[in-house]
Formats: sequence, structure tokens, C-alpha cells
Amino acid sequence: MKKSTAFKQGGFTLVELMIVVAVIAVIVGIAVPAWMRARESAQKAGLINEIRNNSEAFQTYATDHLNNLPPTADGFQIVPTGMASYLPQKNTWTTSPDGGGYWWWFNNTSRFPSLAQFNGFIALSKTGLSAQQIQDIDSLLDDGNLDTGSFKGTSDFLFYGIQ
Repeated sequence: MKKSTAFKQGGFTLVELMIVVAVIAVIVGIAVPAWMRARESAQKAGLINEIRNNSEAFQTYATDHLNNLPPTADGFQIVPTGMASYLPQKNTWTTSPDGGGYWWWFNNTSRFPSLAQFNGFIALSKTGLSAQQIQDIDSLLDDGNLDTGSFKGTSDFLFYGIQ
């Protein structure tokens, strides 16, 4: 009697499927942290760019107005009087910048003695940035020391002084 040949179905074994899942897990384990670091880096770069652009806008305003800065804004996300034409077109002053938070302008630093050397400052509130992120921003934007220089920050506020 002749043996009949069994019909063999094509497919993957359980071991092969487990290997594929393990390879995908390794790739995801490498890719996700790298993506998060790139996203955080882009967020910091965007915020630094916003701070620099806003700072230049206030300094240009002062140059055009005999070294006088605009009056303190009436609250968060309110464009200071006279600044609308100086701020870049694509500006987040009335929305939230990369990293979140709310902009505010103070033209007098008497409320903040640690900023007394400045004629005014740009403040950014409630950013949600970690202490390490704030330190990294200071290193990239200023002198790397949150106690000195134009940039100062806490978990609640970031300040950038304007002379």
C-alpha cells in the first residue's frame, strides 16, 4: 500500500512569529526613545528661537522709541501696547510656544529683585519643562547658570531680561 502524501499548508510556526515579535520590540525599544529625544530637542530649539525673536522685537521697539520699552502687558498672552508690528508674523505670543506656557511682558523689574539689572523682561509661565530642560535651555541660550545672565528659570516661570 502506498503512503499518501499529506497536504502541507503554508504558514509560520509559533517560534517564527515569536522571533518576529521580538525583533519588532527591539526596534521599537530603540526608535521610541530616540524619537522622544529628537522631539524634546526640537521643542527646546523652537522655544529658544521664540525667545530670541521676541527679544529682538523688544530691542528694536526700544531703539525706535528712544530706548523706552513698551508698558507692562495687562496679563498673559496680551501683546504689549505698540508691539504688534514688531513681533514676527508667526509668533506664539497670543497662543503657546513649543514647550507650552503663556507669554507676559514686564517693563519694570522692581517686582523681581533678581532681575533688577534689566529694564524689562519677557516671562513665560507654566511651561511644564523639567529642571533639566530649563538648564539645557540656559546652556544653549545664555551662560549655563540660572543664577546669572539674561535667562533665569524655575518650574513656574522662565525670564529673559531685556536691557
